Amino acid sequence: MKHELQVMVLFGFSALMALSILAYLPAIAQEERKMPAHLREQVERLRSTDGFERYDAAMQLSRMGKDALPALPVLLEMLKDRDYVWTIYPHGQYVCSAATDALEQIGEEAVKPLVTVLETGGAGAREEAAIALGCMKNPEGIDALVSVLHDRNSPARTAAAVALAWIFHGPRPDLPSEAGFALFFDILSYEKMPKPVRCVA
Repeated sequence: MKHELQVMVLFGFSALMALSILAYLPAIAQEERKMPAHLREQVERLRSTDGFERYDAAMQLSRMGKDALPALPVLLEMLKDRDYVWTIYPHGQYVCSAATDALEQIGEEAVKPLVTVLETGGAGAREEAAIALGCMKNPEGIDALVSVLHDRNSPARTAAAVALAWIFHGPRPDLPSEAGFALFFDILSYEKMPKPVRCVA
């Protein structure tokens, strides 16, 4: 009898959870139905099982700029999409790179969600979020990027360092070596920079 009661309680809890999820799904669908048709089409393509389809949808959203804001939650999820697809570029692209570009084009509205990804996301997502924040050059991302310099994941640390360089001085591949030293001195003198990093410098 006790075992049967436990089974009934477990079944009841599972049914309640399922009903809660089902009740939430129409709200998501309703929000998407409010989108303009061309935007909704790309959001639906982001959920495709085909990697190139997802990549192309993210690139289409990137071209929409700030108008792609309603797709923000799905684009943030795509930061962990490491599928590699062949494109017009010689070596192809990762799907997450297209999502990163779309988030950059959305602009300021994407900054705080990207900071949240830096603080709580997986390794790959943190790396892409750092790149997006660096491209935006928004100072709101500086503290979060500095914290990633403590990260155990090497690509995430590298992305954060590059992003900080972009924020402080912008991407300058033509920078002479003397200016390059000055650039990193400025970054490492930032008051919240981890002490081990300063010592290496």
